[in-house]
Amino acid sequence: MSSAKLYRSIAANSRSSLLKNQAGLDKLAKNPADDSRRGISLILPVRLNGEAYGVLVDALSRIEPGQYFYPIGDLHVTIFDFVKAKDGFLVDMASEANFLDIARRACAETTAFELRFTGIVCSAEASLIAGYDGDALIDLRGRIRRALEAAEISNDERYRSLSSHATFMRFSEKFRSTKRFLVATDSYALRDFGSMQVHFAELVEHDWYNRAISRRVLGSCEFRQR
Repeated sequence: MSSAKLYRSIAANSRSSLLKNQAGLDKLAKNPADDSRRGISLILPVRLNGEAYGVLVDALSRIEPGQYFYPIGDLHVTIFDFVKAKDGFLVDMASEANFLDIARRACAETTAFELRFTGIVCSAEASLIAGYDGDALIDLRGRIRRALEAAEISNDERYRSLSSHATFMRFSEKFRSTKRFLVATDSYALRDFGSMQVHFAELVEHDWYNRAISRRVLGSCEFRQR
């Protein structure tokens, strides 16, 4: 579940690797022309407090200017990867229609909810804004998995996510000052980045970073209203 305990566990499990300067680096983050990975995902477009996000990015980019920071319009919570982002992706209209039907039916069975963003944590590859959703997304993901199985469609999700986080920074080069960076991120552990009422999700074809320039919306999926 999306709990403070889960996010503390993510941070604790990665801290040793980060302090040893063994972060997982994504060399393609700042080189989109070299990145041909595409996939299909059900996502929540994220609306944050823009001022608070700007302050965060400014503070961390002063310490680690070489990392990749997501533009606010690219921020999202991944609900489910129907086709995980990979090279050689081919458009398949029939599969897209099946995915959209499954996503819409699963979302229609999910009651609209509030998503709160409080604090940041670091994994071994990225920095995340912690989201709290009352486990709405865990239930939704379960519905999608069952629907895929019933339709005998392969499940291609990268991993079984338990959280509702939004990745905002990808590690794209070795840290200049890991300790200083971690001290800074720790200072944002309880920072409020706003909340949003979630009424719909989007099924999209996108790249690894959900860049607006490469994002294609396949359809909107409405949640059941309270």
